[in-house]
Amino acid sequence: MKGEVMLKSAYEIAMEKSGMGEVKKLSEETKLALAGVDAEYKKKIEETDFNFSQSIQSARQEGEEERVALLEEEWSTARSKLIKERDKKKRVLREN
Repeated sequence: MKGEVMLKSAYEIAMEKSGMGEVKKLSEETKLALAGVDAEYKKKIEETDFNFSQSIQSARQEGEEERVALLEEEWSTARSKLIKERDKKKRVLREN
């Protein structure tokens, strides 16, 4: 429509700013798939955060500082892995 303003997604703005050129328009199906991936990984990350925080709290209460440090490192690694998996799935969806 004439005079209609189209809002851009954060992804589209970032791609333009990065100089990557024209951004491919995403279909509604792709947008839904991306939202599904976000929801799936949000849940996985929340579960990971909850489980590790419970374990860390328990280890702290028992005075096991070495175990606390190990759990915090494992938590960080697990969280990073999930974020990388999520981002890879989203990148594949955007490229197809």
